[in-house]
Amino acid sequence: MKWNHEEEFDNASKFLGKLFNKTPEEIKERFVNIPEMYVLSFKDDSEIKGVIISVRDDRSYNILEVLFVAFEPDFDFKKANLFNKLNNFCKKEYIDVIFSHTITENSFVNINIEKLTEMITTQKRALMYLALSDYKDKWYDKEKNELPKLITDHFKFQKKFKVSRNKKSKKFTIVGVNDVSWVKVAEVQNKVYANVDFEDNMSILSKKTVDFNVSLIKKLFSGYYGTLSSENSYIALTEEGNVAGYIVNLAPTDKRGYIADFAVDPLYQGYGLGKALLRNTVIKYFEQMDCENIALAVTLENLKTIEFYVDNGFQFKLEQNTEGILFID
Repeated sequence: MKWNHEEEFDNASKFLGKLFNKTPEEIKERFVNIPEMYVLSFKDDSEIKGVIISVRDDRSYNILEVLFVAFEPDFDFKKANLFNKLNNFCKKEYIDVIFSHTITENSFVNINIEKLTEMITTQKRALMYLALSDYKDKWYDKEKNELPKLITDHFKFQKKFKVSRNKKSKKFTIVGVNDVSWVKVAEVQNKVYANVDFEDNMSILSKKTVDFNVSLIKKLFSGYYGTLSSENSYIALTEEGNVAGYIVNLAPTDKRGYIADFAVDPLYQGYGLGKALLRNTVIKYFEQMDCENIALAVTLENLKTIEFYVDNGFQFKLEQNTEGILFID
């Protein structure tokens, strides 16, 4: 197993070209200019039998993102002990997390996806969206043709507000994304994942380490996934100054808003805080930012969250993908 600084891409491109009936030049054109690209080559004697093409995260250097995996159809994964070799190498290189944004037959070639899930944690995600027409149909007073106002609508930063449900009430203060440590936000995200019973063991891994959550939030706050909307992203603090919940949104593009991340600490669920955060986001996008729809990605096993979005008018789009995460012990 070698990486690109030890071996030229020529041999790997020949292997991939043979596998896909392409010329090595066509393969190189697709991959070789990717910054910080790493190529793991797996050999039988001196002949390459498989490759993993990855990149190091330029903002979180302990994360390796897998772009493409291909092996010969008869590759013996058990005999090759692939993941143990990968594990050992990552320890040596101080890599803590291996992450694949999408696991499909297009990016993982000649690999049994079901078998892969025995070794790498996966989660199925899909897009949901709320169109302006559905928003008005679901949220508006049909007789008055206007949005019924709640006392928690139109958040103001550094201002306290109170939410109540089932004779319980709590006071919170709204602050912006630049007014609190993103590590504190990641800790809340970790608590939420740890209390969700994902069939694919996402909850086990989240209880095991907060590092992956910290890395995701850090990337989000640094603009890795898109430009944050500082005027439309809200963090709710308790009276003691702890993060109780947050909703982080991207600046609109092509009249579309995007909810990048949304969570409420389990200790403060049931007060209506999540509803208040979502309402302010949706109202801001549609009523003040001239958006025509709002999108978000949701993990399919998270039925409680899906039900919450559906109750508020969101619908599924057809696209689904499977993401994978491998933590290095």
